[in-house]
Amino acid sequence: MVRTDLQDRSPEEAVTVASLIDRNPALVGLRRQYEEQGFLFLPKGEGLFSQATLQDVAQIVIGEMSHPAAHCGRDPTHKVEVLEIVNDRAGAVPADASDIAPVMRMILGNKEMAVAMTYIAGLPEADPLHFRRCQAHFMEEGSLIGLHTDTASNSCYKLALSIGLSENYSGGEFVVMHRDGEHHRFHLNENDVVILDPEVPHEVKEVTAGVRVTLPIFWGTHNGTNGRQLFPSAHAFLNRFEEY
Repeated sequence: MVRTDLQDRSPEEAVTVASLIDRNPALVGLRRQYEEQGFLFLPKGEGLFSQATLQDVAQIVIGEMSHPAAHCGRDPTHKVEVLEIVNDRAGAVPADASDIAPVMRMILGNKEMAVAMTYIAGLPEADPLHFRRCQAHFMEEGSLIGLHTDTASNSCYKLALSIGLSENYSGGEFVVMHRDGEHHRFHLNENDVVILDPEVPHEVKEVTAGVRVTLPIFWGTHNGTNGRQLFPSAHAFLNRFEEY
């Protein structure tokens, strides 16, 4: 199991792929499966997260979303509420956007997670990925997210991860376009995890009942400026979001 609490590790202790595999041999299989498919579906985070860690994450995120001062945006067309935790906007470097950003970095963006994500993505251990973006999606009945790739937001993204934070909803399937043209559909329940190649097209079907809550996280090759260029049509799209 990838340990997410580093308080019991001395600063001098090296974090390497070998040390992670020694503690969690399942990582080898996860990397092989990811290489073959371009995605992973981990029921209850199997092989990567402890249930205690995922429950802590859910409690923190949902608690923040219900806070009156939480910084949320709403897309009125698709009815998706977005809680920015760490944002990654065009022309800027990643920045904390919520009071819970530091604890999310500690739990999900620590050095061990960076090394594990880099290994699963099949990238060189010497250049670990960076925790660039983290946000929560709150999708009520009628909400959907259209077909897209995550690299459209930042070409440096090399791995995306989404954690399910809710149970009682219908519809809202996470649909992945496989490299062979097949569609793979997942109902993301609480503590389920999807890991995805950001270049693979995917979408979220319309939620037909209940509330779907997820936590998408994006890992990139550097922690510098997001080089994405916004065209006028993109600015118009972003202006549809209402802050409250």
